[in-house]
Amino acid sequence: MASGLFFGLAAIKPHLLLLVPVAMIMQQRWRMLAGFAITGVAEALISLALGRWSGAKLYVTFLSEQRKHLSPHPERMLNIDSLMLDAGVTSDVLKAVGMLGMIVFFYVACRHAPWWRALAAATTGTRHTRFRTLRYGWCSQRG
Repeated sequence: MASGLFFGLAAIKPHLLLLVPVAMIMQQRWRMLAGFAITGVAEALISLALGRWSGAKLYVTFLSEQRKHLSPHPERMLNIDSLMLDAGVTSDVLKAVGMLGMIVFFYVACRHAPWWRALAAATTGTRHTRFRTLRYGWCSQRG
């Protein structure tokens, strides 16, 4: 439960651990998932208490209207799209194959594996999916 509470603190930046709850479910780590959910709900309630519904609506509006400004340089993102751009691949079919490869990697690495391997697969899978993850958010040293 305590480790789930710790992971729940990362719900402040959900794009960093998006596949972690999926890994918890795959490995049937129900107490950890409960701690994760409790912390996430507490953070959501605190956010709503501080910003009210108007603050939540304003944030959603900001994200939808500022999408192009949030990731102005796709090649600087750390995900499947940027890896393909760096390799000179522009085919959507090959990008879909790369995404499918990540999902298969995640599933194989999580199923019947120790938790440390499932966690590594979840964070790596989250990192390389299509979600907006800037390099500095992962402290990547890729040049």
